[in-house]
Amino acid sequence: MKRLWYVRYRENGYSRVKTFAHREAAAQEAQRIADATGRPVELGMCSTGYREGIRYTVYPRRES
Repeated sequence: MKRLWYVRYRENGYSRVKTFAHREAAAQEAQRIADATGRPVELGMCSTGYREGIRYTVYPRRES
């Protein structure tokens, strides 16, 4: 059973998806994209037959 984490975001009006084998790498990339674009990014897990549909929304960090 293979689990893949994905990051879905919008860029230039298009929906883009990047996939990662590890959650930590996906979470770091999601936070980086959210900070860079200033928009929420979807982080989720797509697996084969196990707990389908885990999704998180990653928001940009606020400037302090």
